Amino acid sequence: MTTFRSGLIFALTLTLAGCGSTSNGDGGGGAGGASECPPDEDNCAILECPSTEDPAVHYISEDPAQCEDTDCGGPDVDCVPCADNQEYFDNECGCGCIDVGPGPTCPDATDPAVHYISEDPAQCEDTDCGGPDTDCIPCADHQEYFDDACGCGCIDVAPATVCPSESDPAVHYISTDPAQCEDMDCGIDVDCIPCEGDQEYFDNECGCGCIDPS
Repeated sequence: MTTFRSGLIFALTLTLAGCGSTSNGDGGGGAGGASECPPDEDNCAILECPSTEDPAVHYISEDPAQCEDTDCGGPDVDCVPCADNQEYFDNECGCGCIDVGPGPTCPDATDPAVHYISEDPAQCEDTDCGGPDTDCIPCADHQEYFDDACGCGCIDVAPATVCPSESDPAVHYISTDPAQCEDMDCGIDVDCIPCEGDQEYFDNECGCGCIDPS
C-alpha cells in the first residue's frame, strides 16, 4: 500500500509541473508584454504587444475599448489614420501605428522657394483649392501647392511674375490687390473696367491695370 501511494503522489507531482504559466514567465499583458491565453482555450497563441519603448510604435490608446472608432474602415467610421509609412494595429493591447518604412521627406522650411501655410496637417484640410465649396488659400501662378504629412504650403516652381513698375508712366494700375481685380477684365457677363482702345489690360498676382502701347 505504501508503495502504491508513493507512486500516485509522484505521478500527480509530474502532472502539476506540466501546467505552468502560459505568459512566457513575465506574468502579464499590456503594452510591451504578452497577453495570457484563457485557461479553457486550447492551442492559444500568446499575443506579444507592440512595445511602448520601441520608437517605431505609436499608440493611439492602450485601452481597446477606446479604439473602436479609430480605424479607417469606411465612410461612416471616425478615422484616425496612420501615415503612408505606417501600419495600423488594433487588438487587445490597444491601437496605434507602427512605422514600416522611412518617413516622408518634408519640403525644407529653410529653402526660400518653400512657403509653409502650416506645418500642422490638421490645419490644412480647407486650404487646397479643390472645388467651389472648399475654403481656398491658393498659391501664386508660379507656385505648386503641397498638402501632406509635413503640412501644407506653396513651392516656387518658376520665377515670380515681374510686376509692371508703378513708376513707369506707361503703367496705370487700377488696383494692386489681386482680390479686387476679379471682375475688372472685359469678358462676357463680367463687370468691365476697360482700358482705352490702344492700351493692354493686365491682371495677375501684382494687381491689374492698363499699359500704354510702346
